[in-house]
Amino acid sequence: MPLKELLEGPRGFWLGLGLLLIVAVILGTRTERAVQIVLRAGGATASAAGEVRDERIDLQRLWHKDSLLASVSVDARDPFYVAPNTVLADPQPRPVAPVEPVRPAPQPALRALLYDQIDPTAQISLGATRSDWLRPGDTFGGWELVSIGPDGIRVRSPQGRLRELD
Repeated sequence: MPLKELLEGPRGFWLGLGLLLIVAVILGTRTERAVQIVLRAGGATASAAGEVRDERIDLQRLWHKDSLLASVSVDARDPFYVAPNTVLADPQPRPVAPVEPVRPAPQPALRALLYDQIDPTAQISLGATRSDWLRPGDTFGGWELVSIGPDGIRVRSPQGRLRELD
């Protein structure tokens, strides 16, 4: 009978429950065996109340007896394993990349000026960045355009200093 048919319907439930019980019994007996080995390994005895009198446990013997513990034991070939009581050497200091000098903030330059009595506009640049057409009161890169005259403009720096640009 195919496995798919076994798992369908009420048969599948009982089959799954049976497998679950079998696994629980196997794990339970294995655990009981491990507990008995631990209690016997250190010469410990269990009293009727379940108290262990001697807590000395020889884990080396237990690791050899239980294959599951042996598979997760620390392997000497593990590159990340550090033995207990091992003093690690100080790591070599990494070279520090040189710090680039702080470049001064770019200064504004007048690029274009359209002066008339109705709506004067100007265009400035900071480094390689060029502004749109600005009117008095507009800001660009922290610089405020204060006034526009027929021969140049007056701008205020982010620190509040006025500067004439021709």
